[in-house]
Amino acid sequence: MKISIRPIRDEDREQLWIWSNDPEVRSHSFCTDPIPWEMHCRWFAEHRANPNWWAWVGTNTQNHLVGLVRFQVERNRAEISVSVSKEVRGQGIGKQLIAKGCIALFSSTQVVEVVAKIKKDNLASISAFLASGFFETPSSDEEHLYFVLKAI
Repeated sequence: MKISIRPIRDEDREQLWIWSNDPEVRSHSFCTDPIPWEMHCRWFAEHRANPNWWAWVGTNTQNHLVGLVRFQVERNRAEISVSVSKEVRGQGIGKQLIAKGCIALFSSTQVVEVVAKIKKDNLASISAFLASGFFETPSSDEEHLYFVLKAI
């Protein structure tokens, strides 16, 4: 399935909350507790107002949302986070979100390096980042792996 990305909009807030509370997503998140709606609304509003937060949603050919790629930028470096709708997992959506999101970020900002922090047991994410050109970087973190992509 081929996807497109577009900048996140206010009307995407509820779908992002639903994806964030999916049990599989929670199990791979740094905080595994469910996210209350009110907390999500505050988080969403704060991040939308933050000029260092960049986010795009993926849409399929029928314009249905299939995933999210977001970045927290600090100077010329960004940390990436990706979510894929459970209905389309295993179809290469994560890899497309990562690739298209990084291209959009590199072309819209001064970012020259994107970092992914992934739990060691999250094999699907590890595979998607490696397939997207990221390489593992050494770390003393015992719970997470770190992957980096540099702008060309």
